[in-house]
Amino acid sequence: MMAGLLRHLAANPREGGKVLRVLRAYRLAQERLRLCGETGMASRQIEMAAELTGYQLAWVRSTVKTWMEERPLEYVRRARQPGVLEFCDWANQRGIALAALSDYDPRAKLAVLSLDRRVPVAACAQDPDINVFKPHPAGMSKVLDRIGVSRKNAIYVGDRPEVDGALAIAAGVQGYILGTSKHVPAGLTAVRDWSTLQAELTSQINWKLPCLLP
Repeated sequence: MMAGLLRHLAANPREGGKVLRVLRAYRLAQERLRLCGETGMASRQIEMAAELTGYQLAWVRSTVKTWMEERPLEYVRRARQPGVLEFCDWANQRGIALAALSDYDPRAKLAVLSLDRRVPVAACAQDPDINVFKPHPAGMSKVLDRIGVSRKNAIYVGDRPEVDGALAIAAGVQGYILGTSKHVPAGLTAVRDWSTLQAELTSQINWKLPCLLP
């Protein structure tokens, strides 16, 4: 994706520079709003990016849609992790509820990864009834309500201890951190890959654990 951005910058220096500034501002806005930790703030991300850059809101919104939602899909398709399809099939065969909870709408990504039918429930920070970034536990609570399970019967799988791990801890659910070499805080479990996670869960007695994906 970065290579695509650099090619665009080389071909269109003026517009490409504006695109890079918008994307940096968009990510910076997310981290500021994440640290704020207040509900009702996730929908402010694009507005804040427009304020930080001084560009018109409509152009910022269009740029974010193109470069953060649409163009990355071709790379997402190639980046599907080994074992994830098998894990989801295994979970579905055993009646384990699967859901995706993300800071951004995951539906298009799930579709290109062939996971949309395997993961029928998807939610994000921008959903009106969530409207707050991880690690605030509001999103977890809403998704658990949607799939009808309690925290004690849920697990959350993510790849960032400081965000996904913090969410699991804040929400009071069992947390697994996937493929990380970073230190994993107490209360979380590090797993190498999806196959390892499947083996870990297979060994557990309770077969009714729903699973949330990042």
